[in-house]
Amino acid sequence: MTAEAFLEVYHFRHIHQREGESHLDNRGAVMGLLPNGASRMITPFSKSSWAPLGMRDWDDFIHVESPGFIDIPTVNEMVRCTSSAYSMFPNLITPIAAYGFPFITFWPIDKRTTKIVWTHYAPVEFDPADGLPPHWERRMDNFDRIMGEDFANMAPMQRSLESPALTGIPINYQERRIWHFNEQVDRMIGIDRIPPSLRVEQLLDSYVER
Repeated sequence: MTAEAFLEVYHFRHIHQREGESHLDNRGAVMGLLPNGASRMITPFSKSSWAPLGMRDWDDFIHVESPGFIDIPTVNEMVRCTSSAYSMFPNLITPIAAYGFPFITFWPIDKRTTKIVWTHYAPVEFDPADGLPPHWERRMDNFDRIMGEDFANMAPMQRSLESPALTGIPINYQERRIWHFNEQVDRMIGIDRIPPSLRVEQLLDSYVER
């Protein structure tokens, strides 16, 4: 369940908003399904984010660079002008960018506890004895704050799932990465080994990009 909370984006405007403003516009999110339970989520920036970059609109994909960061020149313009994230089955999620990216991994401890580890990969020139450059320190602090906001939402979600009033959760397009993930879990276990009442119906194969 913990990883599933990172497979949709509509929570962003409620959990990560700043004074009513959200960095992303979840209404334009596009969910791509990839083989073997992997998936991709592309989310446009909100106007408060794309306008300061000099973009004419949310889909004006230009060559944006982040001042102070070492740029990875092969990263395309769409990635530079959106939030682009990939998940790899079973436990890795990575939001990619032109200056680097974190690998977020999820390690179940028990049915109510998950250990989450994030490791950043980026071209950074610095002396370890001096610590990270200030702009990278700010980037790391901001990322830790975002993850902390996600963590604060986990316990209430767990209580909801354990409530006897909860009999099921409708899944919509913005959550189809979650359904796709759970289809793959059932296939890995062996669908015939799972009681019919507990199986996830295999519905999304025709939508998988190959």
